[in-house]
Amino acid sequence: MANHGTLSVTLSLIGVMVLGGCADKAEPDLKRCEELEQQQKYDEAIEACQLSVSHDPESAAGKKAQAKIPVLETARKKLADEKADALDAQASRAKAALEKLKGQANDATDMQKKIEECLAAEKGTPKFDECKERLEKDLEKQKAAFDSRP
Repeated sequence: MANHGTLSVTLSLIGVMVLGGCADKAEPDLKRCEELEQQQKYDEAIEACQLSVSHDPESAAGKKAQAKIPVLETARKKLADEKADALDAQASRAKAALEKLKGQANDATDMQKKIEECLAAEKGTPKFDECKERLEKDLEKQKAAFDSRP
């Protein structure tokens, strides 16, 4: 019986050593690749998959990593495109805001010119009365525009 028990232990140890030696060397980098993919770190994920393939291209993990690379490249491009579209939209909004500010600056310059014309006109003259009336209308428009803002 003692021989039978020793034989079982010996065979078990040999099995563990054989199975331990057959571990898929590509597996750790594949796992890291998948973790990085979940974090949308596609450049790093691609590198990890490439490393996985370099460790053992014929293993199950190596083949899975190889198949993942084009998927990751597509995801990386899609994410880059989405970021570019978001930046384009932001730039368009900034450009529109700038144009609006330019328009407001032009309006202010026009108003300043009108005020200067009125100040140059003598009180009680038709030119003065015309300027005064025009400025009052402009002031009412600005007040209405201000009051209608959200």
